[in-house]
Amino acid sequence: MRRRFVVMALIAIITLGACLVASAQGVSFITPQDGDTVRDMVRLQATKPSPDEGWISYKIESGGQGDFVGAVISPFTYVWDTRARGEDGKDLYADGQYTITAVAMSPSGRKVGEASITVTLKNSLSASEAPRQVPLMLWYERNQQALYRAEARWSIRPAANEEEPEDVYAIAKNYDGALISNWKNLVMSPSIAAGHAVLHVVVGSSGAQAGTSEVEALARAGKVHTYRALRDGEMRLKHSDETPFELAEISVPLGREMVSVGDSWRGRITIWPDPLKGTVSTGGMGGEMGMMGMDPMMMGMPMDPGLMAMDPGMGMGMEPGMEGGMGATAETRPPTRLETRTVAATHTVEGFEWVMGHPTVRIRSTFSVDDDKITIPTGGGGALGGEVFGGMPGEPGMMGGPPPEPGMMGMMPGGFGDTGAAMEGGMMGGTGGVEHDTSYTGERITYWAYELNRPIRIVDTITHTLEIERAQQMGEMGMGAEMGMMGMPMEPGMMMPPEPGMMMPGAMPPGMEPGMMMGPGEFGMGMDMGMGQMEPPEPMKIRVTISLVIQETDL
Repeated sequence: MRRRFVVMALIAIITLGACLVASAQGVSFITPQDGDTVRDMVRLQATKPSPDEGWISYKIESGGQGDFVGAVISPFTYVWDTRARGEDGKDLYADGQYTITAVAMSPSGRKVGEASITVTLKNSLSASEAPRQVPLMLWYERNQQALYRAEARWSIRPAANEEEPEDVYAIAKNYDGALISNWKNLVMSPSIAAGHAVLHVVVGSSGAQAGTSEVEALARAGKVHTYRALRDGEMRLKHSDETPFELAEISVPLGREMVSVGDSWRGRITIWPDPLKGTVSTGGMGGEMGMMGMDPMMMGMPMDPGLMAMDPGMGMGMEPGMEGGMGATAETRPPTRLETRTVAATHTVEGFEWVMGHPTVRIRSTFSVDDDKITIPTGGGGALGGEVFGGMPGEPGMMGGPPPEPGMMGMMPGGFGDTGAAMEGGMMGGTGGVEHDTSYTGERITYWAYELNRPIRIVDTITHTLEIERAQQMGEMGMGAEMGMMGMPMEPGMMMPPEPGMMMPGAMPPGMEPGMMMGPGEFGMGMDMGMGQMEPPEPMKIRVTISLVIQETDL
């Protein structure tokens, strides 16, 4: 009798301790309860003292590993998606035991209490629930309709061995994006009528955003498309001249009508591997023309800025100049049309799971592509520029007006004709191209509701691994040629008296020897050439991930 009393007392103490854990400092869980078995979308709700103030943060852990997943205000409800996937496309929550903690906070951010419960996650059907074989077919009954929602995200991140990840994150600001689309399948003719159903696919609100762009509506939003839903899972346009709604065509081919765990087959599927294909515009071109005076250093006598002025009626040398440039810039726009492609894939039945309250077959489809292109607006560009100057003899009276700006060459009355030519060129190169060579792998998880005879959830993950060139300047390539003025016989009185600091006719500049200056009728020419090349930087090693989830929403 005494032993029995001790056992009952211990049970009471353990139960009381569990209650205290689940309701500590006035914080308690409403749902789920400690010890519950949960699956799919789990509604978390707790309560706290002074519910109109502060908030509750929820933490989910398994095996001592976990993190806070959300912070909510009254009524403190958070939905835990147990099928959530990470950026790498892997499931975040496997079946097993989880500790959920609700931490209550005051408006000032001070912790006022917490409570924890333990639940068991079980999305898989138990051995007693799972069938040995199930039929797979796409089948629609008369007057049926199914509502679907697609959510896609794409991102670029540095590969694990990338040494300068900040360069990749700079590109990510112009690349990362998201898409949401809603549509419904309306049955116009059931499957039993002709072996396939005829559906109207009515596209509702749909839009996308990329980089820093605004949200833009998809081109198919508000349109109606007519499809045949074939028993083997394929969605095919009824009329070949119709435009497709690509998201409706994402499915899985059914290789056989009866399947068991471990069955595998091959078949082609439609995928979306390049979200920004056809969205990036490039281009830019500019030109400039002007006039440039002769270089005084080529004339045979030194000139100080501003010492000479041009007067009306003088002869001069005029050199037209041209400066041109061409560049490529990348401006990101969100996709309004989806550019899909088909690939061969291997499909395997992995097991049976509960999805939105319905038993489903989980089918994993895997594929890889070794040679393709992906659109990445890297923001680099190519540029080509040049300057060309040519001289021609001036005519008297061609020039007049105020004295030149400092550094311009002035000519004296009755001055010299001249011939001059100069050319400068420059070239820059970068990663202006937006299409890059890539290889990628992917998987599709299809949850086929075998009692409803259609897929109710499809999850795609595609991962690209590639290298792209960093923007670089390929050095400067320049070439110049300038011809000095041709000497002319000078009559007495042609030169006016020099200003202080100017050279007297016939005098030599400091440091110059007789014979170094050009005489009348002599011709001078100077040329300078240069070319350089920088070492190209190491390419960026990047990883691009595209995730797409399509789910029926009215179950």
